[in-house]
Amino acid sequence: MRRRCFLVSLAAGIAIGVAGCGSAPKEGPETVKVTGTVTLDGEPLAGAYVTFSPKTAGPPAFGETDGQGRFSLQTFEPGDGAIAGKYLITVTKMASQRTMEFEDEAAKEEYLRQHGDQASQPKFVNEIPDKYSNRKTSGLTTEISMGTKNHVELELKSK
Repeated sequence: MRRRCFLVSLAAGIAIGVAGCGSAPKEGPETVKVTGTVTLDGEPLAGAYVTFSPKTAGPPAFGETDGQGRFSLQTFEPGDGAIAGKYLITVTKMASQRTMEFEDEAAKEEYLRQHGDQASQPKFVNEIPDKYSNRKTSGLTTEISMGTKNHVELELKSK
């Protein structure tokens, strides 16, 4: 009898727990799907990070470009988009610089003795013009609206 009561209680507990696992209504501001493409000198820019910073208060939206330069924004969760409003946009594509090469181990040790270990650490550089990584200098802006298709074309120039 005890075992049966335990099993009934266990089943009831699981049923209540499962019922509570449904998707809860999303809290916070409503987002709008936003997609786009990034090109550099007319060619798709793969592996770039795109950030939409609101001109007023609010969370930024961001995404990464694929092999064809396409991106989809997220604010709170993947693919949810951005909150409607006006945005300043930045684009960066960071890559590690090659480490230094030396003729032999003695040359490397001498260099490190003179310059310290920091000189041998990998450095990261932006592969696109720095102006695009600053919201004040990028010149990239857009407005995201509710109820419309929000697709943003970002055409960057290397010069």
